[in-house]
Amino acid sequence: MDETSGRTSECGFTFVELMAAIAIILVLATMAGSFARAQIKRTKESELRRDLRTMREAIDSYKNFSDRGMIPVKADSFGYPPDLKALVDGIPVRGNPNPTSCARFQSTP
Repeated sequence: MDETSGRTSECGFTFVELMAAIAIILVLATMAGSFARAQIKRTKESELRRDLRTMREAIDSYKNFSDRGMIPVKADSFGYPPDLKALVDGIPVRGNPNPTSCARFQSTP
């Protein structure tokens, strides 16, 4: 103990300083966590938009083929695919000399 001032000469942080540092770290961690969650959500939404665009293009391509009479369609379907499986598996094209060839409409997600 220093006799002139009545204080000890030990070095270190006070409890208040430690609590302030912990509070600052918690605030920064909370901000980083919310930013990361928002970034993950944006990434998923952009993947969803891309997949929906791909599906829309495949359906439009199927409709175009049916309007030109290149693939068989049912009268009540208005030229749209009956299900997504038809887009993935492919449809035999009319008038094609190769009976094994099919019209495949992109890779749907």
